[in-house]
Amino acid sequence: MAIRVYRNEAANAVNFEGASVEVFYNACLRAEVNPDDSNKIDIINDYRGDLSDPFYEFRGVPYTEFVDADGNPFDTAQEAIDYIHDACNVIGVGSVGTDLNGEVVNFRHDQTGTNLMNQLTSGWASIDEPLGAGERLVMDGTFLNDLVDAMPVDSELHIGLKDTGWANTLSSTGFEGPVSIYIRKEGVGTNGIKIRILSASSTSEIITSVADMVNFGAFIELTSSGNNIRAGLTYSGDGSSDDEASTAYADWGSARKYQTGDQGYGLTSVDVMVFGMAQISGNLAGMDTADVDWTGLSEVSVPTPAPTLATDWTKALDFSGGSERTQQVNGSYLYTPLKMGGVNNNCAAPATAGDTSNDSNARPWATSIVFSSDNNASNQHIWNLGEGAGSTDDNIYLRVDASRNLYFGWGRDGALNECPFGTLSSTAGTWYGVYIASNGTRLGDSHSASDIAAAFDIRMVNLQTGVAGSNLSTSSNWTAGSFGGRMNREFTGDMTIGGRGANRNFHGKVAGMVITTLRLNVAMPTDAEISMMTRDPIQWLTDYKVGNDFRRPSVATDDTNFQLNNFDESYGTQVWLMGDGTNDAYAQIRNQVYAAEQNRTPMNMISMVSSDIQNVSINGLS
Repeated sequence: MAIRVYRNEAANAVNFEGASVEVFYNACLRAEVNPDDSNKIDIINDYRGDLSDPFYEFRGVPYTEFVDADGNPFDTAQEAIDYIHDACNVIGVGSVGTDLNGEVVNFRHDQTGTNLMNQLTSGWASIDEPLGAGERLVMDGTFLNDLVDAMPVDSELHIGLKDTGWANTLSSTGFEGPVSIYIRKEGVGTNGIKIRILSASSTSEIITSVADMVNFGAFIELTSSGNNIRAGLTYSGDGSSDDEASTAYADWGSARKYQTGDQGYGLTSVDVMVFGMAQISGNLAGMDTADVDWTGLSEVSVPTPAPTLATDWTKALDFSGGSERTQQVNGSYLYTPLKMGGVNNNCAAPATAGDTSNDSNARPWATSIVFSSDNNASNQHIWNLGEGAGSTDDNIYLRVDASRNLYFGWGRDGALNECPFGTLSSTAGTWYGVYIASNGTRLGDSHSASDIAAAFDIRMVNLQTGVAGSNLSTSSNWTAGSFGGRMNREFTGDMTIGGRGANRNFHGKVAGMVITTLRLNVAMPTDAEISMMTRDPIQWLTDYKVGNDFRRPSVATDDTNFQLNNFDESYGTQVWLMGDGTNDAYAQIRNQVYAAEQNRTPMNMISMVSSDIQNVSINGLS
């Protein structure tokens, strides 16, 4: 007996008269040619399975066993499949151009008005803003929360890119890849929401609540070649710091990501599709797309991955106050750029703004440091060159106060120059890059705020993007601090990281520091060099030091052909990587310019223990 297939309008169902199970809800079935026999068809119930685990109502049944509503046989398997799809499984295609808060959708499948799907049915919509090659569709937490809030209980949504073989039914061919962001709403309580990337290798499912969706983000992107589709899912609740709009796929730290690889799609533009199912047992309502602010979706250019760094950033020294610090082994002005050759003279400003001084007594220098703070409410020196805590002791330093404000300072009590230039985040453990350079100018007392501002370059370097911010050595910042103190005294004492000698010690971590002399009467480092010196000092040595002229700390003249593993070069440039460097070990951190050298430029760990060399992960660097 043949199985007669027809639409039951009264029941909103499809009848398979003569089969063991005769009645199915409308829009729950799809048919396809059996992969093993082209004369047989499979009929899949997508309400009882999903794209990754299909449920078969009929499998491997010869197409000749089916007839249409009038009892007519089918000539081919594909004719039977088309009949099931077109005659029985769809009641119409809605009009194009429904306006949903600024977005135009094109409704497909079984719905009324602005509904994506009615009760116990399903539906397709396309966003009228195609995704181009080299673009990313961004779904932030606000949009996802709004979307899930509008979903009825016992429903599912998929968002993906339209397959070139898209058909008006639920099918793995509906999304290119197939890749989609999949959300299932089973309730409004704590465990009511399930979300994951649905693909050939689906990511693990996160079970959460409607309210918690603000802490999620997702993206789908089409690479510039048009041949690779990639998706990512981030959740701050499990520690992910990935950003759905700006973190490149290659830098995506979470395991919740998927890419098809180069499939030769050749897509230049593709529709963004939304598929909804409200067919799950227990569903009492459809979903009205007018309840969603679709303008919350955005499209951005595919983010560029951070370049691979030559510097390892897996270790840091952990400072816990007390008298913990590192101290340069030999503090002679011969090996310490910030002692400026022991000179105690005024030094004229550069003849050309943006250059270093050409004064024969000038000894310009630059520093960079990567650190995080525990936000201990005390006055702490992150690094310090100088003599200590006495009223006549001169110091050059970077410090943070009890209110998390950063200062660069030069001088002594009663004659102190200090520039406040930023405030650390209230989130302890946030990583920062700070660059401070002197162009060699040294002023007497009673100088102006503009005079001292012109002598320095102070930058915050974004460790994720590499952008070196604007120069924070400004008249207004120095005015907010203090100025007018003599800068022409000789500096003695020690170069320390983690304190001002044994006092004002730091609470936090330092992953790396660079100090270098600058040559006289040349341009100050560019933004690109500042960024690389801070984020990738090993590459900086290769690109900006090796083979070039350089200056030793004690002299004004240049030497030629900087090379690694030489004494003179190591005196003028120090790179300390706090456990990541060659030959680093407790209790000595080596200068990577000459890592075998032990007696002049390494840093000794003072009042510290071996466990103070800790593993770290720094967003944008590690």
